[in-house]
Amino acid sequence: ETPKAEDSIGNLDKLPEGTKVAFKDPVDTTTEGTKDATVVVTYPDGSTDEVKVTVTVTDDRTDADKYEPIGQDVNVTPGQEPDPADGIKNKEDLPEGTEFEWKEPIDTTTPGEKEGTIVVIYPDGSREEIKVVVNVVDDRTDADKYEPTTKPIEVVEGQVPDAKDTITNLDELPEGTMVEWIVAPNTANPGTVNGLVKVTYPDGSFDIVEVEVVVKAKASNGDKKDVAGAKEETVAQPKPTNVSKPAENKQQQELPQTGDADTQAASVAGVLMTALAGLFGLGVVADKKKRKN
Repeated sequence: ETPKAEDSIGNLDKLPEGTKVAFKDPVDTTTEGTKDATVVVTYPDGSTDEVKVTVTVTDDRTDADKYEPIGQDVNVTPGQEPDPADGIKNKEDLPEGTEFEWKEPIDTTTPGEKEGTIVVIYPDGSREEIKVVVNVVDDRTDADKYEPTTKPIEVVEGQVPDAKDTITNLDELPEGTMVEWIVAPNTANPGTVNGLVKVTYPDGSFDIVEVEVVVKAKASNGDKKDVAGAKEETVAQPKPTNVSKPAENKQQQELPQTGDADTQAASVAGVLMTALAGLFGLGVVADKKKRKN
């Protein structure tokens, strides 16, 4: 503030009308303190007096009135919480102990420009608000952004699975993502084997993931019939023993009439036993078939 020379002369009202007063040299009031100055009093007849005076410079403004913080853009990555102090360009010019905080939290979950308000709190308790722009910039590669997930898959021996079938969240990866084997699984024999799949993203970055492949044995023709329910167990039919071929005449079918009674009885018993054995065998086969069906 520029002081008035008239204020430094206590009896100006008693001096002749037309008297003028002025500072001999400008007074520096840019800083607080007591400043010595000289006032020149010029009377109507042209004569002058020089009077030594004191100018006391006091600053009763708040810190918020004294200082002028300058805002600047703040750059962060998605999910990063921006530091409000980074939004003040001349914070080193502000008084020691000045604090900074966001008036409202900044949403950095998505890329883009977000407007924020920084509250500058000075040591004397005064405060002011500065608006800034927060740039949320996602400079991560696609490989950093995405995480492919895998699952075990089953194939028949000799079959090489499509690498894409091993990635469970392919629909969540960016369009244009390519999936390929870099180490294909060896499916020549049944068992569990591993392979390496390369997931290449549109920006050229990639992930390599290990996958598990379960190799099943090929089904045989017989196994296929079993599955279809068409295979039927074949049971050999026992042949009757000691059964004569059809006789050419009745005499050939009759038992011999010669020999003693014991011999004849033995022959009859043999025929009966053979017949019974044949019948018993047929019964067992029929029972087996019944139980099988």
